[in-house]
Amino acid sequence: MDLLETRWIRTLLDEAAQGVLIENGERIVYINRCYAELLGQPSPEGLMQQHVGAIISDADVARLLEFGRRRTSGHPAPVNYQFSARRRDGYGIWLNAAVSTSLISSRAFIMSIVRPVSGSTDPHEIAGLHQKLSEREMQVFRSFVEGKRLKEISLELQVSVKTVTTHRARMMRKLGVNDIRGLFQYALRLGFIDWS
Repeated sequence: MDLLETRWIRTLLDEAAQGVLIENGERIVYINRCYAELLGQPSPEGLMQQHVGAIISDADVARLLEFGRRRTSGHPAPVNYQFSARRRDGYGIWLNAAVSTSLISSRAFIMSIVRPVSGSTDPHEIAGLHQKLSEREMQVFRSFVEGKRLKEISLELQVSVKTVTTHRARMMRKLGVNDIRGLFQYALRLGFIDWS
């Protein structure tokens, strides 16, 4: 029995307070009312069977499709991330996604549950923040994303640990993040983390 032929499941998903998307083979097989409303769509039906790239901003489409391919082939991919979705009116909306893979009738489905990022600004503005970093701040940024420690970075850049700490503080202020977790989330948005 197909997941979406089960009436009570479909009703449950339709009435969910958060956006729900189910995809198979990079096609939207189900999208609930909440998700459609976030995208400014009058109803979800018009999005069924469309390629998922139709609802993802150009800046994020390649990254999210790659995550989906990795999931369906059993390779690691993040289960939580942020991305910019494409609204019907042409504006973007910044969303949080929690993603899982389910095997139903021996077919792999990807289910995403999304909600708007609170206090988000224009995604293109967010995505361009790293361009404000100095060359040295960018080096420190990439080093932290690669998982290097303060002492390791200071040896690599031939500066003191205190200098690395100063660069890190300036870099995080420019990116608008408060901690290392926020730094990694920013790196994920831009595809700076290689999941191979």
